Amino acid sequence: MVYRNPELERQANDRISFHKFLGFPERIPDRSTVWAFRERLIDTGKEERIWEELQRQIDAKGL
Repeated sequence: MVYRNPELERQANDRISFHKFLGFPERIPDRSTVWAFRERLIDTGKEERIWEELQRQIDAKGL
């Protein structure tokens, strides 16, 4: 699956909250960098573990 999201790149460049989340880097990752990272998570099986951990934290907060 090809996942290149130009909207994500635009938002990351436009929103201060994204800059803060990323630790105020000098350079914001572009869509191909984000895509490559996501593909790596999928290939290593970590994507599912991330979602499971997120769900665990949501459940722990009672949300």
